[in-house]
Amino acid sequence: MGHFSFFCSLLIMNSYIYKVRLIFAFIFLFLGVSGKTFENVKVQNGILDLRGGILQDNREIKLNGEWEFYWNKLLFSADFSSINPDSVKYISVPALWSTFKYKGKELPANGAATYRMQVLLDSLPGEMALKMGSVGTAFKLIIDGVEIYKAGNVSLVENEAIPAYNPGVAFFSPKNDTIEVLIHVSNYHYCKAGLWSNVYSLGAAATITQAWNREIQLSLFLIGSIVIFAFYHLGLYILNKNFRYTIYFFLFCINVVVRILVVDEIFLLQVFPNFDWNILVKIEYSTLMVGTMIFCTFIYKFFTEEFPKSILIVILTVNSLLTLFVFSFPPAVFTRYLIVYQLSLLLPSLYLVGVVIKAMKMKRQSALTLLVGFVIFVFTLINDILYANRLIFTMYLTSFGFMAFVFSQAYMLSVRFSSLLTNTEKLAFSLEKTNKNLEQLVDKRTSKIKEQNVLLKNQRNKILSKSKELEEQNDAIKIQRNNLQLKNELALKQKMEITSSIEYASSIQGAVLFSDNDISSLGKEGFVLFKAKDIVSADFYWFKEIKVANKKLKIAAVVDCTGQGVSGALMSIMGALFLDKAVKKLNANNQAANILENISTEIKNFLNKQSKDLFLKDGMDVACAIYDEELQIIQFAGAQCPMFVIRNKNGKYSSKIEEFYGDSISIGGSPITGQNFTNYSVNVHKGDLVYLFTDGYYSQIGGELGDELALSSFKKLLLKYAHLSLSEQKTKLEKSYLEWRKNHNQVDNITIVGFKI
Repeated sequence: MGHFSFFCSLLIMNSYIYKVRLIFAFIFLFLGVSGKTFENVKVQNGILDLRGGILQDNREIKLNGEWEFYWNKLLFSADFSSINPDSVKYISVPALWSTFKYKGKELPANGAATYRMQVLLDSLPGEMALKMGSVGTAFKLIIDGVEIYKAGNVSLVENEAIPAYNPGVAFFSPKNDTIEVLIHVSNYHYCKAGLWSNVYSLGAAATITQAWNREIQLSLFLIGSIVIFAFYHLGLYILNKNFRYTIYFFLFCINVVVRILVVDEIFLLQVFPNFDWNILVKIEYSTLMVGTMIFCTFIYKFFTEEFPKSILIVILTVNSLLTLFVFSFPPAVFTRYLIVYQLSLLLPSLYLVGVVIKAMKMKRQSALTLLVGFVIFVFTLINDILYANRLIFTMYLTSFGFMAFVFSQAYMLSVRFSSLLTNTEKLAFSLEKTNKNLEQLVDKRTSKIKEQNVLLKNQRNKILSKSKELEEQNDAIKIQRNNLQLKNELALKQKMEITSSIEYASSIQGAVLFSDNDISSLGKEGFVLFKAKDIVSADFYWFKEIKVANKKLKIAAVVDCTGQGVSGALMSIMGALFLDKAVKKLNANNQAANILENISTEIKNFLNKQSKDLFLKDGMDVACAIYDEELQIIQFAGAQCPMFVIRNKNGKYSSKIEEFYGDSISIGGSPITGQNFTNYSVNVHKGDLVYLFTDGYYSQIGGELGDELALSSFKKLLLKYAHLSLSEQKTKLEKSYLEWRKNHNQVDNITIVGFKI
């Protein structure tokens, strides 16, 4: 078994090295195809001139250059009309404002300021976006007088300022060919401040979004690759505790992953947007010292003779004290000593280079391979130190340097495993000779054992003859048991086949009804609360965005079909198909009521083809809304399903609900030839809340007395939660439903769609 394990390990390592080389090539390919930037265009005297068709090539424009700068002032568009142009100061971006001389003196890190620039365009380009990196340490982005993005709370008063990072993309649509960009920045919690990042850029929304997605994908790729390496080495340690250095390499990989999460794009904030800023900075700084301690221990386990233990103890002690200092004081204190932390990392790294060189001279196995990867890692480390001190404006590259080191480590492990395999084969050959000698001894002893076996067989035959009577009785019992078991298996098989068929029908229904539905297409926010009573559902929701006569319309519908279970599910699929067909027939003069009438006609025609006397008993209950974003109008038509609107006035929601109940008839619910539905045209405004729903929620039995929840109680819940975000509303509604239902069974399918204008 030992021989086989080492042989498999070698095969795995050879495949591992090949895959690692492919990953390394992919990284450079990924970096090589990053978004196009227009390096010749810069901000000059507060002006970014993009005229002459610069934006037509989908360029990503860096916002580097000379911005207008107003110290200790948070200005707005109206304030600049009274400012003398000759008194305007200009500051380089990216840069720390503490390096900027204002009235002959360098500015302190603590304070607030306004950055301003204007963008000149040929014409209105449509939706644009501005990519923001981290800012020290709170900012507010204002474009053409409208705040569109922020991080923390910007203030001229220290007690009111809240630090935060929020790298990401802000979207806006220019109203004219001159764009005013204001950035309010304040800092009272960090040793450095200002627009210090080299990633601020401007361009078409699609271009900036694509660039931002590439950065996120690269972070995810690095994290995924390093995590794979980490757990690979953890597995080696679990399989063989003699490979102790692998556990330190695992810990170092995890430390690098943590650092990737808290620098550059700060991917941690994409997952936890409200993560505490102070803890984030502490993690960023502590990874320097923790990584140094783990990595030095890793090298020590490799080259014990070349690396004195006393030096290791000094490195561990110094970095432990620095880590304790970081977690004991606020960022305003410990960030002042960044150079100390960087030296605690750089000096041991340079010493380790010497250790590996010494090991190479001593002809230690794989020292040269380790040296190549480690030198690359140290160079990227030096780059990160210069970048962190804003002496250069590149990017953090330690993650890539670490990947190079990982590859060298992987190759070194494969060499060691190969050596172990060779030694194992030699031992196996020696054991084979020993086994042959043992076989001869075994043959002699086997002959004696055979004689004894003959005696034992005779005794066994006597016992077998006595046991035949018992076996005959057991056979009768087995026959009865087998018959019963066959019946049980048949019943179970039939049940499983029925359940499997229904579950498969559920997956088909989900693919047909819900695969392309996206609530985000309706408005700024939205939610869908959907709870099926059975495996398959008679309820479904439906969203569509279409163009009719060059007008973009967004359509939402909730539908409650006749019956429950499989019959209701079949009806829901038919309803969804007819709904698609009805929407395709819309023209510029059609209304929401036309959709319901077309569906009713299609259902009746379909059923008449099957039998002239066949019609549905109840049909479908539908709420259908068509949202014209340009005119801010919702057309609504309902068949037994209403639409509720809660108005937003000056940021406060109304205490009353505007209710639109539609018509008290179901679609296809009678044998008459045609059905006419009432169309409502509702003016809506930004911030208004719109709800479409079936009756399943408020029909639920529950409470202490087993009563229905009732529509009136549902209205109260909507008004109670109106001030919350849509996602929070969904959570609250679901929680209230479960608290009301208690131990009662669900009585109907539940579908609620809510969105904000």
